[in-house]
Amino acid sequence: MQINSLVSWLAIYLKKKMGIFIVTNFAGRNTQTQLEAIVDKIIDYLTAYNKA
Repeated sequence: MQINSLVSWLAIYLKKKMGIFIVTNFAGRNTQTQLEAIVDKIIDYLTAYNKA
């Protein structure tokens, strides 16, 4: 089920001294899992280019 509302999500990585803040207008049963996957991809990208 899709709920149209504003959802914010913050992932903090203390060892890397960084945080990732995501805002979306989609929320559902698997939103947490999807946001975690997005953050993992962002971290992988930043690490690959020595930005994290």
